[in-house]
Parts: sequence; structure tokens; C-alpha cells
Amino acid sequence: MKKIVRFLSYLVLCIAVVMIFFYFGKDDSPKQDDEVWHVTDPTEAGVDQLPEAEVEADKLPEDEVSTSLKGGIMDSYSFIEKQMELVETSSVSREYVLDDIKVNCLGDNGICVKSTYYFQGEENPTTPEEAFQLLKDHLPKDSVVQEEFKLDEKRYVYNVTSDLLKENFSGLGGFYDVGVQGKFHLIFTFHPGTKEIILVVADLLYHI
Repeated sequence: MKKIVRFLSYLVLCIAVVMIFFYFGKDDSPKQDDEVWHVTDPTEAGVDQLPEAEVEADKLPEDEVSTSLKGGIMDSYSFIEKQMELVETSSVSREYVLDDIKVNCLGDNGICVKSTYYFQGEENPTTPEEAFQLLKDHLPKDSVVQEEFKLDEKRYVYNVTSDLLKENFSGLGGFYDVGVQGKFHLIFTFHPGTKEIILVVADLLYHI
């Protein structure tokens, strides 16, 4: 009987030692997976890819913010609607018209953070220079083209700077600190048949 008790005691002790070894020897440190970051083409990105601002309301600029004369990228909706006619609205975007230009805005906290401009005249511009001049009232008043290049056969890019963007939106945290560095880009898209510029996307340089 004593041998059986002694054997069971040794067995319990061995099991306890094994359990303690596995418990304290286990590596609970998180493993860092290799990540691959992909650059998103802003002209093909869906509306669900618009980043959230994550900014407290009391830290946002005043209700009416403007960097342009007639409404466009990084202007508040309240300002744009005083300059342009609101023709369509949804939970994520608003569409405005003024003369021969239609502007579609993706919004965040009442700010047009990404705008697409459509030309609706009888004759559309055929060069980025001409299109840029037509859009000047819908871009930051102090816009300066710093760089330009051909993206592909149907798209041309201007990299643009504006001190007004930095002054109005820097220091707010979240999306605004990442995206608003006084920089944005314009992507001019040509119609493959007529070679006219049919739309221009104005977007911040946070993902390039």
C-alpha cells in the first residue's frame, strides 16, 4: 500500500512540474507579422476608404472655413453652399454646381476633404494648364504648382502647395495631422476619344 501511495505521489509531483514548465516557459510576446503597404490610387478609391478624422468637435476650425473663392477642397459645406448650388446629397458626399463646373465632395466633419471637378461646358479644356485656370476659384487661393508629371496615357498630375491649408487645419490630430501638410494634388483625366479633360480629382497627399 505504501508503494502505491509513494508512486502516486511521484506521479502527481511529475505532473505538477511539467505543468509549471509549460506555464512559465510559454512565450506570450506578440509576434510582429510582416506588413505590405499598398499605395492607393485616389481616382479609383471607394468612398469607404476615406479615413476618419477622429478629431474632437471643439478642436475643429470654425463652422465656416474657406481656402478658395467659390468652394472646393478643404472648404466647409456651409461656405460652399453660399457660393454654389447644392444639387445632390448623400451620407458621404455632396454635389454642387456653378456655371459649367460640377463639384462632388467627400466630406468629414462638414469639410470637403476630397473633391472631384467635372467640366460641363460645350467645349472642355484640353490641357492641364487650361483646366487649372478654370478651377482656380475652386482651389486654395494661394495654390502653387510645385511639380507636374504624366501618370499614364490618360492622367496627368500636379503636386500643389498651399499655406492656407496648413494654417486652417494643422495641429488637429488624426486624419488632419496626417493629411493636411499644406500639400494636395490634382489628377487630370482625359477622355480617350476627344482628348478633352473630363474631370479633375483634388486630393490630399496623405497616401503618396
